[in-house]
Amino acid sequence: MVDLFSKALLEKKVVFSIQKPQPRYWFNVPLGRSGMGLSNIANTFDHKLGVRVYLYNRYNADAALAQLFDQREQIETELGTKLIWNPNPENRDKIIGVYLDATFPNVKIGKNTATGW
Repeated sequence: MVDLFSKALLEKKVVFSIQKPQPRYWFNVPLGRSGMGLSNIANTFDHKLGVRVYLYNRYNADAALAQLFDQREQIETELGTKLIWNPNPENRDKIIGVYLDATFPNVKIGKNTATGW
C-alpha cells in the first residue's frame, strides 16, 4: 500500500523524491523546511488513510503549532476540510492531520480514490 502511494506522489509530481518504502504504516516526505514534514499514513489496522504535518519538538514544535493554529480558518478553508489539530497534546512532537475512513467492507474505495485523495 505504501509503495502505491509513493508511486502516485512521484507520478503526479507532488514530490521529487521519496524514501525507500519500509514495512510500517507511514512514510515521510520532507517539506523543505527544518522541523516539519509530511507523514503519509496507510493504516489497515485502524482503517484509515491520512496525511499529517509533523512538527518536531527539537525545532520548537509548540511555537510552530501556535503560528499555524492562528491561521486555522484560512488553512481549513483552502483545503476544504476540517483538520485534527494536535490530538495528543502531551506528546512533545506535534501533528496536524486529516484522515479518510478506509473501513472495509463498509466503505468501498479503490486504489484510484485512495491515491487521488
